[in-house]
Amino acid sequence: MRKIGYLFKVLRLLLMNRVIGAAEVSADYDRLSSGYDEFFSKYMAPHSMEMLERLGLTHGMKTVDLACGTGMIACACADAVGAGGGVHGFDRSSGMLGAAKRRARMMGLGNMQLEQSDMLDGLAGEVDGSLDAVTCGWAIGYVNPQDLVCIAARKLKPGGRIGIIENARNTLEPIKVTAEKVAESMYSRMLSVMDLHFRLPKSEDHLGQLYRRAGLEPLDLWSGEQMFEFGSGAEVLDWVLHTGASAGFDKMMESSAKEECDRRFIQFIERDYKKDGKIKVAHKYVAGIGMKEN
Repeated sequence: MRKIGYLFKVLRLLLMNRVIGAAEVSADYDRLSSGYDEFFSKYMAPHSMEMLERLGLTHGMKTVDLACGTGMIACACADAVGAGGGVHGFDRSSGMLGAAKRRARMMGLGNMQLEQSDMLDGLAGEVDGSLDAVTCGWAIGYVNPQDLVCIAARKLKPGGRIGIIENARNTLEPIKVTAEKVAESMYSRMLSVMDLHFRLPKSEDHLGQLYRRAGLEPLDLWSGEQMFEFGSGAEVLDWVLHTGASAGFDKMMESSAKEECDRRFIQFIERDYKKDGKIKVAHKYVAGIGMKEN
């Protein structure tokens, strides 16, 4: 009966349009910005850099980095295109942009422009056919992915390329399954729902379909994973709360329910996934390069 009650509650909230929005997610990223690189970027940056290497940026290119976050990808782009090129980065979170600006100053990069904006709005403001490359790391699920790729296709020059790396839909399964079990066990205290999961690409082929529908040629599509090991459910929860994996989740529940939600998350994930003293979580991703044909 609890499962049925939970499903009816989710349906009711969807019909009421009680869905976690961009403002709630941005507020969480403001909070996460100071520790984001320590908990997320240092592990996932090599995969982002592989995407950039396959993208093939060269000196003098004009590029845009969407949802630039702490600037890991944007600064690498700026370094690659040199003083004769430039990078325009967009992010909704002022905290993340502050971290990106500090990174750019430390690297001595003077060819970057960082702007607080929704990534679709920011990209739409670029001149059609003016960009050599567009990049987006770990963020297409926060908007309609097809809209993003279609706008990018309009902004690219003939021969211009887009590089995307994103969480796969089946990423972080132990965490997502456990979070759903917590929500189901406390559905009477739910205020909103999240629909991010349904916008994530299912596979590299799915990402390729997004490119083709926008008139882009997929040049390179691949997938991979980064394994994480934790000694306890509390360690998993701490990682989740510092990486953006839970961005907006707290807003799903009554604020007074947070302590109980955390307790149940630790209890459930240890019960279901702890083996030989470890909880293993695979961060799965898909990535791809698309090109606008001449």
